[in-house]
Amino acid sequence: MLDTVRDPALFRQRESFLSGGAMDERVRVRPEILDSWRRSMSCAVNPQESGPEFVDINTDSRLTEAAVPIIDRAFETIESGTAALVLTDANGIVLRRWSSGGWLNRALGEPFAQAGYSLAEASVGTNAIGIVQETARPILIGGAEHYSDSFLPLVCAGCPIFHPISAKLIGILDVTCKVADTHTVLLPWVCKLAEEIQRCLLDRSSRSDQMLMDEYMRASRAPSRLPIICLNDRTIIATPSAARVVDGVNQAFLWEHVGRAIGKTGSETFDLPLTSGDAVTIHCRPICDDGKTVGAVVRLVDRPASRAPLARTTEMAARLESLGGQSAAWRFMCEELARGKELGIPLLLRGEPGTGKFTLAEATYPDNELVVVDAATAYVEDVAQWFGRLQRALDAAPPAVVVIRHLDVLEPRHKRVVSATIERHVDLGRKLILVTESIGPETVSHSAVDDFTGFAITVPALSDRQEDLPHILESLSMSLSGRPRRWRTDAIQAISRAEWPGNVRQLRNIVRGVINAHPAGDIGAKQLPVNLLTDTPRRNLARLERLEFNEIISALRRFNGNKVEVADYLQISRSTLYRKMKMFGLDLDRWAY
Repeated sequence: MLDTVRDPALFRQRESFLSGGAMDERVRVRPEILDSWRRSMSCAVNPQESGPEFVDINTDSRLTEAAVPIIDRAFETIESGTAALVLTDANGIVLRRWSSGGWLNRALGEPFAQAGYSLAEASVGTNAIGIVQETARPILIGGAEHYSDSFLPLVCAGCPIFHPISAKLIGILDVTCKVADTHTVLLPWVCKLAEEIQRCLLDRSSRSDQMLMDEYMRASRAPSRLPIICLNDRTIIATPSAARVVDGVNQAFLWEHVGRAIGKTGSETFDLPLTSGDAVTIHCRPICDDGKTVGAVVRLVDRPASRAPLARTTEMAARLESLGGQSAAWRFMCEELARGKELGIPLLLRGEPGTGKFTLAEATYPDNELVVVDAATAYVEDVAQWFGRLQRALDAAPPAVVVIRHLDVLEPRHKRVVSATIERHVDLGRKLILVTESIGPETVSHSAVDDFTGFAITVPALSDRQEDLPHILESLSMSLSGRPRRWRTDAIQAISRAEWPGNVRQLRNIVRGVINAHPAGDIGAKQLPVNLLTDTPRRNLARLERLEFNEIISALRRFNGNKVEVADYLQISRSTLYRKMKMFGLDLDRWAY
């Protein structure tokens, strides 16, 4: 390897690859390097002018807390100006850099010296950090093995850093030096440092994380061999079979579902909706430490393959699904709506305020004119006049689709008249959609439903469609601003915990306000209204805790999330601030995985 980095033949191979010419089969390029060159080219990286992208991330994390003291000590043993150390997150974004003499800054350019810049292959082409990110394996590369010209004078050794509990890639440690200073000890040395960091992370891991791992080991040895997941609010460990089943399910949402279930009754069995629209039956039980729930063991007792999936009976059902997502509740409602339309009888849509009943009515008959008659106006104007408007709408030629809204507000005697009128026109082939509203799912009045002949369909509340939130937010963003916006996990989690009595209509108003206030960039928890965050702590708070919670939220807003300034302002230590934020569930990015 050390001879290869100086080999002129390798430089010629690189030039042939970059120019699209034929490569010399006699000159070997390591497969992992050639694969990286191809990935870099597919990302349109310019080898002459590649530059790292800046990503606004929090560079203070458990990884940096554990790694910085270890790397500080190691860097002191390096002869000044001969090498640099770089610590990145799992995505190749620089968290810290250790260098002296300025030689590396001059070689690579000033941005490489700053935290927050990405050294992933998609940004700067083939390098040790980028390859480790892709392969999760240590590697030493140098000279012409690099893709970008600015890296040609350098040798880099990179090693992955794994979470000691979940075994997930959480960071990359890299040592970089000039080709002339290359030594055989580079890769073993940086791997030894990575192992020290992992041991430190294990020592610092919370008692709850260690209990999680212990429970996982016990559960995975059980004779049932069912797919197993152990998780808490920041860590998830899964057997391969379980990981395949829940692939695509956000860990934060999984914990929300499980946390609610075990919070109510302890051990619980329920159906977990999957992103495919199917569902899997899971049994979960809490992991407790001195009476406090610190995690859960989840067993998948019924795989999706063993149950019949919901069939898309029509193109219409697929179109309706695109409005709201892929949750089991939403897909079932779409199938029912499509089935009811085929029967040719009035459709009776019922559900909580703001669930999108009228939007569904429009989507059910996209090619027909809709005439809306709102029963809420019957007692504002003369009732006889309102019945006259209804009669004219039903008798119109050519016939339109008549939507009668808010039927639940009518008095019983007037409902009977409307019902009789509807039945006469149904016999004439008229298309009708009847819409009733309820304050909650348990308060749908029997008289509001049973007085009318029709195919009853319940539109699910937003609280029953948590896994659809990413889709709904994306759809609302597009409709309100004309372009997609990225909603970060911490924002989606905060929204999922809030109460939404106004359902999608209420959420739409929140999204409109957020987009108007922040017309560009990703939308995270910091961009959400203060009252939304203050109303959604992770658990019910006592009065004193609520005051403390609100004060921390206010300070985080005031100092734009700078925890050093927040701690100073609140006159508490940073460790106390972190502990309280964790207790209240505020530092969402940190405990999402």
